[in-house]
Amino acid sequence: MNPHIKYVNQGFSLVELVFVLLLISAMAVGLFRFNEGRRAQLMLSAAVRTIVMDVPGTLRPFWELNGYSYAALGAPGFDAERAKATLVKRGIPAAMPWRDTWVVESRTSATVTIDFGCGGFRLGCRELGAAVASARESDPLGNSNLRGVTSTAVHSEGPVAALRVVYGR
Repeated sequence: MNPHIKYVNQGFSLVELVFVLLLISAMAVGLFRFNEGRRAQLMLSAAVRTIVMDVPGTLRPFWELNGYSYAALGAPGFDAERAKATLVKRGIPAAMPWRDTWVVESRTSATVTIDFGCGGFRLGCRELGAAVASARESDPLGNSNLRGVTSTAVHSEGPVAALRVVYGR
């Protein structure tokens, strides 16, 4: 060991501390963005399942028990709140995973139209509509509950945006 070299412990320099802090903050931002993207994808998956599987699965027994008609949904007359309450009572979540509500817009004896709110969804209504369309196309023979979804369209944009889904037989 060389006697002329002195080991002095002076701690970290300001440059080293700034570099470490920048590195940690960059990693934290990256992790946050990854988690936000993953969370949005999980919400999208849950919403698609509700729209293409759960709602048709709930409507099918209602259709069969009421003489192959949706006319009793929200009856007497048509009351959107009563129709929604009936579907929620049968297991459909009262709101989308991102906390926007959905509304039963109309029903005939053969169709039920529901607007699923997506104004608060980070990926937007168009992405939700594309995911629903993709799920419907994944079952070309119509062997599952997916055959209950007859059409989808983005009904509006902005904070009151909604994906309009028509269910029928």
